[in-house]
Amino acid sequence: MSRAATACLALALLVSGCVEVISEPDFVDTGPAQVSPAGAVGDLGLDLVDSRIVRVLDGDSLVAVIDGIETEVRLQGINAPERDECLGDESKRRLEEVLDGVPVQIAGTEFDQFDRLLGIVTAGGLPTNVTQVADGLAIPLAAESPIDALVLAAEERARALGVGIWDPLSCGSGPIPEVAVISVASNPPGRDEEALDQERVVIRNRSDAEVDLTGWILRDESTANRFEFPDGSRIGPGAELEIVVGCTPAPNRLTWCNDRPVWNNGGDTALLLDADGRIVDLLRYRDAG
Repeated sequence: MSRAATACLALALLVSGCVEVISEPDFVDTGPAQVSPAGAVGDLGLDLVDSRIVRVLDGDSLVAVIDGIETEVRLQGINAPERDECLGDESKRRLEEVLDGVPVQIAGTEFDQFDRLLGIVTAGGLPTNVTQVADGLAIPLAAESPIDALVLAAEERARALGVGIWDPLSCGSGPIPEVAVISVASNPPGRDEEALDQERVVIRNRSDAEVDLTGWILRDESTANRFEFPDGSRIGPGAELEIVVGCTPAPNRLTWCNDRPVWNNGGDTALLLDADGRIVDLLRYRDAG
C-alpha cells in the first residue's frame, strides 16, 4: 500500500470511525476531510508533545527525545513482527519511512514492564500506531488503548485487502491452510500454576484435507511464549487438536510442557503461524476474569 493510500485510510478512520468498502483495488482520496488528522487525534484527549526521533528499533518501538529527555517508546496498542519473523524487517523500514522528514508528536503517560513509554506517535498528524496496522505490518493488542477502535478497524481493512502479513505470498507460497483457532481457555478454576493442563488452545482443520503442522508456531501476543509443533504433527480434515500448557498427554492433544501459565487472564492473542511464519489465524480475547 502506498503512503498516500495509508494516509487516506488513517484519515478516513479518524474522521468517521469506520471504513467504507470500495471496489477499487486501492484507497481513493475523495476530497478534503471535515477536520484535520491532528485535530481528530486531539479529539481523543491526547496530550501530544513535539518530539524528535533518534532511531527506530523495530516496527513498534523507537527512541525519541521528548521534552529534552531521550526516551524509549513502545507504540501503544499494537504489536509488529519481530525482526526474525515474517515481514519484521519490512515493518521496521516502514516505520522509519513514515517518520522521516515530518513533524512528530508523541502522547503517553504509562510505562510497560521494560520501562518503555507506551506512546501514540503521530507523523505529520497521522498516528503511526494505526498506519502500521493499516499496512499489514502490525496487529492490535488485546489490551485496550485510546486508539483501540481505530487499530481494530485498520486490521479489519488490512485483512480484507490481503496486505502485508495478510498477503498469503508475503513470506511463503501457496494458499494458507484453513486451520482456525477456535478457543482459548486462559483462566481455569483454581490457581493457574496448578491447572496448566486445563490452560489450552483448541484449533480446528476446516478443510477437507489433512494438514501437516510440522514447524508451525502457536504464540501469545508478547512473542515471549512460543510453542513449536513437533515433527509429524498432523490434523485431519474437520478434526480438532488441543495444545495444553501442561505436560499430561491425552488423545488429540499436544503438550507445551511449560512450567508456568502462558495465556493472560486479562486478555491476550493466540496466533497460529505456519512453517513460513505466515499468520494462519488468530483469536483475540479480553477480560477472561
